[in-house]
Order: sequence, then structure tokens, then C-alpha cells
Amino acid sequence: MVGARGFEPPTSASRTQRSSQAEPRSDIIKVIVEVRDLYISIKKLKSNLKYQLKVTFLQK
Repeated sequence: MVGARGFEPPTSASRTQRSSQAEPRSDIIKVIVEVRDLYISIKKLKSNLKYQLKVTFLQK
């Protein structure tokens, strides 16, 4: 029977509704980028500090 209830899948949500659910929030992305940048900066500082300590001890 054509159009009988229970044989056809229900219609999906609108295209705009689906697309807005998949979009990450911009403020969360900004926080993630800032944390990543801080991590990279700390890593560089740590590396530079180790190098400076080595140079200081080698000069003595």
C-alpha cells in the first residue's frame, strides 16, 4: 500500500537545523586555540631555559 503509515522513514529535520547542530561554537574554538598557543609558548620557554642552564654551567 502506497503511503501506508510505518513503511516510509520519517522526514528529517530541516537543512538549517542540521547544519547549526554540527557547527562548533566559536568561543570554544577560541579557548582551544589560546590553550594550544599557551602550551606551545610554555614548551618553547622550557626548552630555552634548559639551553640557558646548560650554557651557564658550561661557562663555569
